[in-house]
Amino acid sequence: MSYRLTDRKDGRMSRIPKLTAIEVEAAVAAFYGIRETVMVPNVSWGLLEHEADMVIMKASRWADEVEIKVSASDIKADLRKNRGRGHRRSPLIRKLWFAVPEHLADDPNIPVFAGILKINEHGERVEVYRPAPINPSARKLTDKETYTLMRLGCMRIWSLKNAAISHINDKRYNATKGRTK
Repeated sequence: MSYRLTDRKDGRMSRIPKLTAIEVEAAVAAFYGIRETVMVPNVSWGLLEHEADMVIMKASRWADEVEIKVSASDIKADLRKNRGRGHRRSPLIRKLWFAVPEHLADDPNIPVFAGILKINEHGERVEVYRPAPINPSARKLTDKETYTLMRLGCMRIWSLKNAAISHINDKRYNATKGRTK
């Protein structure tokens, strides 16, 4: 586990665990509401022309993209991918957000055309730190695009279940390894 130093109210420094990408992702999911939206992580093909950490479709069929960043180097790496082109070009994304731990909310490398969702240091609270501007060329998802997004989400579920089965089988194998009859 990695840590970062933070100032405490009494003036001393304290080590706290760094938030992981999956913790930020879970906080964002809770913020949007898992019962009110369709959220699909890691959309890299099938719907958009670029990779998205999360695509979130509301009941209105407007879609937001959320980029999950947990370090300053993560944000800088995104700049090298020329992030803005994909968002501005895609009529499927209404708002682009960067979800970051609170100590990164003022990072100057977060593009101005992206909103900022600030996650507290324990990953339990999300705040809109900077509203996301609306992409003027955005449109609602069609029936076919909605189906594609939901299909991609279901594929993620089965991939995770297969990984869990593999993990369980590895544990079983390791537990029985060395035993002889």
